[in-house]
Amino acid sequence: MAQKQDSIAKDALAGLIGGLVAAAVMNVFMETGMEAMKNSLSHAELERRTVKSPEGMSPTAKTASAVAERVAGKKLSVRDAERMDPVVHYAFGGLLGALYGVLSRRAPAVGAGRGTGYGTAVWLGADVAALPALRLSRAPNEYPASTHAFGLGAHLVYGATLDAFTAIARNLL
Repeated sequence: MAQKQDSIAKDALAGLIGGLVAAAVMNVFMETGMEAMKNSLSHAELERRTVKSPEGMSPTAKTASAVAERVAGKKLSVRDAERMDPVVHYAFGGLLGALYGVLSRRAPAVGAGRGTGYGTAVWLGADVAALPALRLSRAPNEYPASTHAFGLGAHLVYGATLDAFTAIARNLL
């Protein structure tokens, strides 16, 4: 039994490492894509396509603000919440990576498509379902198809990178 728990811990750690690397690669993909859009779209069109909460904050910044308020009893300024944006993104990416590390070893279907199936599931579960339900973004039908395609692409990058770096981390651990 101890060996199985060690294996779970190792798989979770490998997935955590993979998730952190994948979140970083996903960030580069998103920043590069946003820069390209800034150069080709009007400000109004870019705003329409950008995923934001109904109050105009990024979903991760709004999450940071809500966590700070619940944990520390202190509401963050918009500026401080935006500074915490990467912390939330990496925490979420690492946590989902740890889950992937454990599940992909025990339920191989989770790793379908070299992690792209998982990336798609994360996009559907987070971007399409959870963020709007928690009022961290507007409703899916309020965004053009191109926004959904960009989000899906970013999560496919996350999933493929997660799979590759989880495998590398497993071999090194």
